[in-house]
Amino acid sequence: MTQKTNKQPPVFLSPKGRTEWLKCFKADTKFDIDGVFGGKLIIDNNDATDLMKELDVLFEKAIDAAVEETGKSRDKIRTTDPYEVNQETGDVSLKFKLKAKVTTKSGDVFSQKPIVVDAKRQPITKEIPLWNGSLVRVGYQVIPYYTSLAGAGLSLRMKSVQILEAIEGANEATTIFSEEDGYSFDPDAAVANMQDESEEVGEFADDIPF
Repeated sequence: MTQKTNKQPPVFLSPKGRTEWLKCFKADTKFDIDGVFGGKLIIDNNDATDLMKELDVLFEKAIDAAVEETGKSRDKIRTTDPYEVNQETGDVSLKFKLKAKVTTKSGDVFSQKPIVVDAKRQPITKEIPLWNGSLVRVGYQVIPYYTSLAGAGLSLRMKSVQILEAIEGANEATTIFSEEDGYSFDPDAAVANMQDESEEVGEFADDIPF
């Protein structure tokens, strides 16, 4: 996890990872009428080692702040881990989030969305298909929080996305099979055969009992 700018809070860059239900072009309004960008990024364990260490440090600081704020003992503070590790594969999952519409404490309202660029850092100004498994890096801010309901944790605010490999959706029927030797469909030949058959049927149409 490398710091990219000196802004406050700072923006960090994630390692490369595969997307899972990542919304970076259009906000999801299913559970929030104001819209939310974000989703999951799944990173190989070896690539996520440094990131996990740095998030662990920030996570401990968030818990310490909650202890100081509430006066509760550490074991009484509910916590939410900043990442998940798949016990079978070792892959590390991070959840990112960015509210599309924000109302400040003073009542001001503003809209925001993540900046999206390609592998050459050129802005992508038009939505492109980005299905699960696409390869990206995410620029994000780490926001510590504590609430009585959610407890202490870290919110990863998605500020930008670099798309390195965009995967487009495909029909499941074409993806579950592997290629084998055998019949190969020729659409041009199929159309010609259908035309020949229709002409033959026309000649004997009077003999068909329906």
